[in-house]
Amino acid sequence: MARPHYSIDIPSIESIQQTAENLFGYKPCLWQTLNFWLPLLFNGDGIMVLITPLNILGDKNYNELKEIGINTINLTMSTATADAYQEIKSLKYRKFIEKLFVITLDKSHCISEWGDSFRPEYGDIGNLRWILPAHIPFHITSATMPPHILQDVKKKLQIRCDADSFMVFANSRKETESVAQFLRSYVAKEYCDKIVWFHSGMSAKFRREAIENLWTIKIWGICCTDAAGMVCDCLKN
Repeated sequence: MARPHYSIDIPSIESIQQTAENLFGYKPCLWQTLNFWLPLLFNGDGIMVLITPLNILGDKNYNELKEIGINTINLTMSTATADAYQEIKSLKYRKFIEKLFVITLDKSHCISEWGDSFRPEYGDIGNLRWILPAHIPFHITSATMPPHILQDVKKKLQIRCDADSFMVFANSRKETESVAQFLRSYVAKEYCDKIVWFHSGMSAKFRREAIENLWTIKIWGICCTDAAGMVCDCLKN
């Protein structure tokens, strides 16, 4: 599916605050849930999905959006009926996939802390990646997201921070390994093999394959000695 074109016109903070104040009578603060769906005010007939673990916040969002005339549905255990899903299917809430522009998750640390046992459905949210178009972003928010929780949330939601491929040159064999291990400590365990090290003590076959994998983006980076430069020259020739 072709990636749709989005306008690059981003409203200023003043414009956002003034628009919200005109509609609600007060300006939003950075920590208010109101900020999650402010983009709706600037996306015409766009649709966003806000997932929150607290019913009271869902009710609050529903009531405030209803007051300004934005068609909204709050799905909870009591409201997620067959009729409600049929209304969504019948496009009562606009053409869903065509207009959906973001999935926002409030208190997203719950994906990690609840997803394995207490609320296993939270651990399955990442399955939306297989259903929704690839261009739709996931916006995760939390006030309590230590590194190990963030890493687990990224894994469950299949979020990867894309980066350019790289080569880091070191002065010794030992340094190539220590630098690679340091960089690996900043990525999820399943991606550690995307960062490799090599030097002249490794086989020519391994070094050649490492360079080829870097060029084809099968790996992200190489920590190496000058031996890598010689391999690159050979492959180019």
